[in-house]
Amino acid sequence: KELHYFTREYVPNYDPMLFGLEYYEQLRYDATNGKLCGEASPSYILAASRIAAFNPNAKIIIILRDPAARALSQYRQYREHDLFFHMTSAIEDRPVESLNFVQDSLYEPAVSSFLQHFPPRQVMLVSFEEFCASQSDAMKHVFDFLGLAPMTIANARYSASATIPAPKGFAAKLDDFFSSKRGRVAKLIQEHHPVLYPDRPELFERY
Repeated sequence: KELHYFTREYVPNYDPMLFGLEYYEQLRYDATNGKLCGEASPSYILAASRIAAFNPNAKIIIILRDPAARALSQYRQYREHDLFFHMTSAIEDRPVESLNFVQDSLYEPAVSSFLQHFPPRQVMLVSFEEFCASQSDAMKHVFDFLGLAPMTIANARYSASATIPAPKGFAAKLDDFFSSKRGRVAKLIQEHHPVLYPDRPELFERY
């Protein structure tokens, strides 16, 4: 997880020797054991063109989380790892639309880019909230999308860190900002018809 091969510029002080093609090709399909390998790096949502250039037959799974909740989660992660050092003013004094983790939670441009670079049948959009509610069922659909035999998995418990509070009123600002942005992914779904989990387009109106 989070190899960042296609987004290596996001890795501080990365060693180019560790990001060579030979290194990455070790993760590919191994005909001797009949297994498929995949990887997950959240930053890949910005790398559709690079992934397509590397392997136009790749199958893409994009997990979408409520954008306000996602932005708030990334805020807490930034606070936890002290990543606001570059800001010249307090976060609560800045317009929310100027914050990179808020812009990263606008899914429409990224999803649109993948649907432009890959056939819709190779792109699966998964609702994070619905996945958490029914993980076993979701994974059955993921295995089917990948052309793999289904496997029984145990539900994993997801718990977001709530130990770092956001500035007063910040969550309300996020909700207000995203209120006019919701539904844009649903319009892309209507236009391109990618694979969905659940296969209920109305559940994607929140994104």
